[in-house]
Amino acid sequence: MRMILLLAAVLGLCACAPLYAPYRGDTGYSEAAVQTDTFDVSFVGNDDMNETQCRKFALMRAAELALLHGRAWFEVTSAGARTRVLAGEVPATVTQSGSRGRYRYTSVTGGYTQYYDRPEAMVRIHLLAAAKEGALDANQIIHDARTQEKVEFKDLAAQPPAR
Repeated sequence: MRMILLLAAVLGLCACAPLYAPYRGDTGYSEAAVQTDTFDVSFVGNDDMNETQCRKFALMRAAELALLHGRAWFEVTSAGARTRVLAGEVPATVTQSGSRGRYRYTSVTGGYTQYYDRPEAMVRIHLLAAAKEGALDANQIIHDARTQEKVEFKDLAAQPPAR
């Protein structure tokens, strides 16, 4: 009985946690190199996330990119947020089919397109060789995110980075 309760609790926690993973058409992070040391990073959230959480995850991915490129510091040169509208097709389904005498019939329940909004945060970052005023410490951002401490995000620009 204890094992069942423990398993239910773990599954419940997993279902509530936002997914931090690469973007695959619905939610997640993505990045694009603009120059050797400059990247556009974005995070698209799910239905349970808000803009602040998306900004936190975009910054976390920016910090990971800095470390992957051998840099411990980076600066945010522009930032923004928007609501991304995604569409999903719900296919038509056959609900009945059969025949009566020489007549055949098929009942089809129509398909439709479902639209839904997703919060998205974008940052353009420049990787730095050394710390400078206003620079962000990549190791600290990742540490804060992993320990569930709130990561502050400075709204440096009203416009999203150019794509």
